[in-house]
This record gives sequence, structure tokens and C-alpha cells, in this order.
Amino acid sequence: MVLQVLLLMPIRTVMNYQYRHGTSLTVATKTLYQDGGYGRYYAGMGAALFQGESFACVVGVTAFS
Repeated sequence: MVLQVLLLMPIRTVMNYQYRHGTSLTVATKTLYQDGGYGRYYAGMGAALFQGESFACVVGVTAFS
């Protein structure tokens, strides 16, 4: 779970930025990097981990019930 978040978080961040601002992939990537370096791509990682674990718990409970 943690590995998935670490690998996919930058893609999610860029995608969310594109959706909100209507920019291309390259513009979004460059803007985010200028805004905070590599750390900017991982902003909100705690919330993503919490959301993922909560989802895994719900799916696990319903899958084995």
C-alpha cells in the first residue's frame, strides 16, 4: 500500500493540477516542480495513505464477511 502511494502520488498530483488549471502535462509538471521541488509532488501523502488504509479496511471487512 505504501509503495503504491509512493510510486503513484506524483502522477495523481500532476493529474489533479491539470484538472484544476486546465494545463498540459509538461506545463503542470514544470509548474509543480518550480513551486516546491520533488516534495511538491508528495504534498498530501498522509491523507492519501489514510484514505488508502481506510478503503483497504472496508474492502477487507466486506470481502471476508
